[in-house]
Amino acid sequence: MKAPSEFDLDEAVFEERLAALEASSSWSPRVVSRLETLLRSGEDFEVFRINPLRFASDNGIEETEAIDLLLHASRAGLVDMDWMIVCASCANIFNTFRSLEKLDPRYVCDLCSMDNVSDLDDYIQIGFTVSPQVRRIRYHHPETLDIEDLYFRYHFSQEVKPLPIGMTLPEIFRAWTRSLRFVEPGESVTLALDDPAAGFQLRDVLHSAGALYLIDTEAQAAETTLDLALDGAELIDPGHELGPAVFEFPTGSFAYPAAARLPAGPIKITVTNDGEERAALWIIVYEFIPDELLLARFNPMLSGKRLLSTQTFRELFRSETIPESETLEVKDLTYLFTDLKDSTALYDEIGDANAYNLVRLHFDALATAIEVNHGAITKTIGDAIMATFVDPADAAGAADKMLSVLDGFNRTSPAELVLKIGIHRGHSIAVTLNNRIDFFGQSVNTAARVQHLAGGNEIMLTSDVYEAPGVADALGDYHVVAEKGVMKGLEEEFVVHRASRSR
Repeated sequence: MKAPSEFDLDEAVFEERLAALEASSSWSPRVVSRLETLLRSGEDFEVFRINPLRFASDNGIEETEAIDLLLHASRAGLVDMDWMIVCASCANIFNTFRSLEKLDPRYVCDLCSMDNVSDLDDYIQIGFTVSPQVRRIRYHHPETLDIEDLYFRYHFSQEVKPLPIGMTLPEIFRAWTRSLRFVEPGESVTLALDDPAAGFQLRDVLHSAGALYLIDTEAQAAETTLDLALDGAELIDPGHELGPAVFEFPTGSFAYPAAARLPAGPIKITVTNDGEERAALWIIVYEFIPDELLLARFNPMLSGKRLLSTQTFRELFRSETIPESETLEVKDLTYLFTDLKDSTALYDEIGDANAYNLVRLHFDALATAIEVNHGAITKTIGDAIMATFVDPADAAGAADKMLSVLDGFNRTSPAELVLKIGIHRGHSIAVTLNNRIDFFGQSVNTAARVQHLAGGNEIMLTSDVYEAPGVADALGDYHVVAEKGVMKGLEEEFVVHRASRSR
């Protein structure tokens, strides 16, 4: 397929969808025009998997508005939202999905062979690519890319950070590369390796084929010859028995489907493409084998956890769900529960219809407090709300805002609404329940029980929340008392912090 030319833009479609984006919200000045400039004039790679946090930093925009902008742009058809599954070791983008429903967090990386279980905190990331209906770019068609772009731009995260040794893993791999080229059907290539110190690997990322060869330093050979064949998803070595090999580390493991040991000394490799399609051959020599698992680190990215705690995503993409057979791990998230005190008496006092209307209006007020503090409502339960936040300080700020808004609300209300709030943070799993994404686990249960300990117009926080950066400052106007909390269903006592308005 012929690669599209740079800046191949459909002006009519672009203008129509841009107008829809402009009308979708009340944007800050020039926010939409900055995205328009990027989509219209940015180089192909700049409009491929756009990182909204980098876009915000580059353009002086608040991160939350940049995320909302790109979510609305996705809804308008200007960009496509890419869920990226990123290898925890080498930062290879193992797969991308346009729908969360197709996501599978368990896989073996097709570049480094790490056995991954991706979590929503770090290794499920979201980017936005210009829609091919708006503008055609080379990266819409990876089969048209040159091999450098295919491996080091298309397949590796753009936002990977250097390791403590000063280089990123992709940079290390590039330095260790001995051959990187396409091999056409029927073509053979030959390469001589003088004396690989630790081992080497052959990969064809187009077909997920490869093999690992480790050097046995206790054996020596004048020369070892490898006559290899690539045949689709299989690399064939008639002269050596290739078998699975697993390397275990305390924090993870590598599972190579095809591996063998060779004696030290010069090695001559011939690779023939016996398949019907072009292969992308990469031969990388390991100058050393790490004695510990090297985990990739990233510049700020829109994580799956943050996206699921963004109210705009919850509203615009209600149909996005996790496969019913899957659970996604969340290592650290903050959970806020609210409830109305004596709500049953409220219905008796002013009648069902009036009470229901008050409760509905109170939900709207709480939703605003949650959204302006960068959280999202997960669900409502009767008169209660469950919300999630990435930053505990945002949860505390939302709780403060809720009580302030409700105080003003009560001044004109026919009946007083009294709110109880509980906040906890910790691990959970994300699942689909009742056709929506929900969170479950002991930390969620604890947050709900903490809320039950709160009195009227009080915020109850566990120490994990209260001691987090920024939380005490967010509650600076409150009288806070630490006490032991005994929660039904939990065996251990918790230190909880009762926050009430200073008098």
